Formats: sequence, structure tokens, C-alpha cells
Amino acid sequence: MTYGITYQFVYLFYLEYLLLNWFRKYLHVLKNRALPNIMYIPKNYSGFMHPEITVEELENAIKNQKVTVVYQPLVNIHDSNHIVGFEALVRYQSLTGLDISADTIVSLCERYQLISELTRTVISLAFEGYLQILPRFTDAYLAINLSAADIDEDTIEYLEKALRSSHLQSSQIMIELTERVAVNPQTSQYLKALRTAGHRLSIDDFGSGASNVRYLQELTPDIVKIDKAFVDWAMHEGPVSTLLSQLITIGKTLHAKIVVEGVETKSQADKILASGAHYGQGFYWYPPLSVSEILKLM
Repeated sequence: MTYGITYQFVYLFYLEYLLLNWFRKYLHVLKNRALPNIMYIPKNYSGFMHPEITVEELENAIKNQKVTVVYQPLVNIHDSNHIVGFEALVRYQSLTGLDISADTIVSLCERYQLISELTRTVISLAFEGYLQILPRFTDAYLAINLSAADIDEDTIEYLEKALRSSHLQSSQIMIELTERVAVNPQTSQYLKALRTAGHRLSIDDFGSGASNVRYLQELTPDIVKIDKAFVDWAMHEGPVSTLLSQLITIGKTLHAKIVVEGVETKSQADKILASGAHYGQGFYWYPPLSVSEILKLM
């Protein structure tokens, strides 16, 4: 089935957000049970427009370190919800006062070749905050999100230099790989080099991105993170309700720990516990927190 949409103003990401959320909400009644690919072909497109922020403003914010980093805890759902790690998430408040989400920032940076600058800024800020958190949560790792498009020699060199200057160990830093972009052979080699250096590897949005089981077997991730959409579907009756448990089973065959993201209610938490996941992440336990908020937890 094909849908055509015409519009005068090119609010690309907002349109994508609306369409994907509509498909996720009504997927259980659609015959085609795969999320759609959305292609934009704007007529007479001559520049960039976004309802929340311009690329120029974001570029200046990254350059001048006006972006901030917050940390969302991951918990062991089998051990009294003990915090096992923190995912570093970038945030920015626009000049108009709007809070810009990590997904929006990363998507913009990937499309407009700003992702390398963003990665370096986030690493610097995240390490600074993690050093303050570490004395209270000595066994908790820090997860840094990297796009497959951004993993190269320069990024690895910057990461290792930041580790040395902060006196952190590579084993304390989890590399969280987004599935937005398929991993090519060269990127796979860089990831293996990071593993050899002692970093742990997490695959984000498993089941909804570009990965496949073969490349996951090659990368041997320590953690596989399952997208929030599968949690929502698991709460409904029908064929798609079993997808969550099926993905968990696949992840376990890779000998990886399973994290389920986007858990917001007790019923969802009970569902993922019964499904065999190891860890959970979501507002049911903790929202993204600042360093000062984390230090008040204990």
C-alpha cells in the first residue's frame, strides 16, 4: 500500500514522527506488519526548515558546547532494580525555549554531516559527568551512542585520548551502536578493534533497524537493546504480541544481555520480566537525569 502526501512547508522530522507513531499505534490491524520506509520528495525544495531548530543554530550549539548531557539509568530487573549503567543522552534548549530531544539532534547531525563534532562534544561532557557519578555507582558503566557512519580512526583516537585524560578504563565505557545505518566491513573492523581494546558493545534498537543476525554474530555484542515499539505491541493480543519474546530469544542465542527500552508502566515491567529480559530502561524506573539528580538517588 502506498500513501502520497503533499505539503507546502517541509517539516521533515515532524512528519516522520507523526507517520511512524501512527503506524506503530495501528500496526496490529494492518496486513503489512513491517514499519514503512518514508521517502521525502519535496517539490521546489531550496533549504532546510525544522519546526524546532535550524541546522545553523545546532552547529553553533555543538561548537560552543551549549548542548548538555543527561544520563538515563539502566536497571537489573532481577536484582531489586539495581542500577547497572547510565546511557548518556544529548539535550539542547533552542533559542526559542524548546527542549530538543536526542533523537532529533542525532538525526539532524547525521543528515547534515555534524555527527563527528557532536560525538566529540558528547564524549567530553559525558566523561566529565560520569567521573562525578562513579564514586556513588562504582560498578555502573557509561554508554556512549555512536552512529555506524561516525565510527572511524579519528573517532577511536579521540575516544582513547579522552579515556587517558580522564583516567577511565575502557571496560567502563559501553559503545552503543545505533541501527540507523547498516554496518559495513570497515566499520565492523573498527568495532572489533574497540572490543579488543576492552570496550563493551551494545546494539541499540534491535529489531527495528539495519542489523541482521549474521553481523550480530560477528560483532558478539555484550548487550542487545530492544526498541520501545515491541514493548507496546507485547501488551496487545495477536501475532505481533509475541515479537518481544522472539527478539529476546534471538538476543540470548548471541549470549548477550537483553535490555528492553521505553518501559513506562508496571504492567510493561512485569511483561518484560516474564519475557526473560535481563535489564530495563524507561520512565517507569528513571527518566534521563542530570548529575545532581543522580547524586541524590543514594
